[in-house]
Amino acid sequence: MNHPNETTFGRAMLLAGVTGLRSALGPALVSASRRGPGREALALAAMAELVVDKLPFAPSRSSLPGLLPRVLAGYWVAQQVARDDHSRDPSIPLAGAAAAALTALIAPQLRWAIGRSFRVPDPVIGALEDALALYLGSLAAGLTEGDLRDLASDALGELRQGRVTPAFRQFGGRLLPSR
Repeated sequence: MNHPNETTFGRAMLLAGVTGLRSALGPALVSASRRGPGREALALAAMAELVVDKLPFAPSRSSLPGLLPRVLAGYWVAQQVARDDHSRDPSIPLAGAAAAALTALIAPQLRWAIGRSFRVPDPVIGALEDALALYLGSLAAGLTEGDLRDLASDALGELRQGRVTPAFRQFGGRLLPSR
């Protein structure tokens, strides 16, 4: 029997589910696995989300403003995995969008239940959720712990050297306004 990370569909669903937990993490891991342009900027976005998610003003992922980016990113992540594997199955990106949405909707309920049942503080559950998302996402993207460490180091280096804004523009077209 194949493990989910050994098939195109399985990897796409794992990365889409990770995207439902942390909207920037799935795209960052896909980009990192390709060694593509803009990967440092996406890694910085994912790292920032890991921090911002713990703050009290962070929007709920199950509200429309929190859910829509996850659904779109889940679609994109699954589409990219399918494309990289030369799959023409049109259901993979749609299933990715659904996986991201379901994960985003179910995860807060699980966090609440675990917190209430075991009296675990929400930030601790959030950190455990981060670790799970990083583990499953890196497994699906074929990245090692060393790859993640190098990516984080490279991303922080780009930030220190002021090269992040051009990378965002390169990756996202006109994501940020020109000066």
